Amino acid sequence: MDIKYSNSISVEEYNKIRSARGWTQINPEQVKIALERRDLIINAKIGNESIGMACLLWDGGTFALIKDIIVIPEYRMKGIEKEMVKQIIDFLQNKLKPGFRVQIDVNAFEDEQIFTEIGFQQSTKENRGIPMHLCLNNCLE
Repeated sequence: MDIKYSNSISVEEYNKIRSARGWTQINPEQVKIALERRDLIINAKIGNESIGMACLLWDGGTFALIKDIIVIPEYRMKGIEKEMVKQIIDFLQNKLKPGFRVQIDVNAFEDEQIFTEIGFQQSTKENRGIPMHLCLNNCLE
């Protein structure tokens, strides 16, 4: 499997990957805005076909969120998710100044084992607060 990784993804590729997972497509204008504001995008491709993606939101300081780790079903759990997360972590490590630290949270639908193998820990209410979310306009898949 010859997978190439790039740092951009089109609106169409983004929605195609979502659709392949059985998720609703997002309004293209909204996707375009969201992608422009990501600090890093990883797009996994085989040939010309996008098969997975991951995005980073970072405040430039102490907090980062890895979001939208999505791989189409036939390529899931083949190391692609892990590679994308490693590339994001490398990006952050290269951006941090000496003595700086950053908390990286993850919001993903992939297997939890991917993240524990890399070193992520399960968040608890006692050490990270209440894990909750709010979706406006019925956005739960």
